Amino acid sequence: MGGSSFFNSMRASGSNPLSSSIDFIAELTRAVNEVSKLTGDERTNLLLRAFQMIRDLRLETGVRHGHRRDTLRDLEIAALRAEHGTDEDAKKVLLETAEMIRTLKFVLDEKDDALRGE
Repeated sequence: MGGSSFFNSMRASGSNPLSSSIDFIAELTRAVNEVSKLTGDERTNLLLRAFQMIRDLRLETGVRHGHRRDTLRDLEIAALRAEHGTDEDAKKVLLETAEMIRTLKFVLDEKDDALRGE
C-alpha cells in the first residue's frame, strides 16, 4: 500500500493524532485538501478513528443521541457511501466529521471551564 505523503510523514514522525482533538482536526483538514491522494483504506481508517474520537468525546461531554436521529450514524452511513464514491463525497464526510469533533471539543472545554468556575 503506497499511501499519501502526509500519512507517511505522520507515521514517520511518531505523531499520534488521537492524542489531541486539535491535531486530529488538522489531520482531517489536510486529508480534505489531499483527498485524491488517499487510498480507500486510508480514507476508511481515518474515518474510523474520527468516529471513535467522536464517541469518546460524547462520553466525556455527556452528550447522548437519545431517540432522535443520530448525526454520527448519518456520518457513518455517508462514509460507507463515500468509500466508493467521488472525492467530493469523501471531502464532505471528512469536513462534517471534523466539525463534529470541533463542536464536541468546544462543549468539553466549556464544561471544564464551568467546573473550574471560570
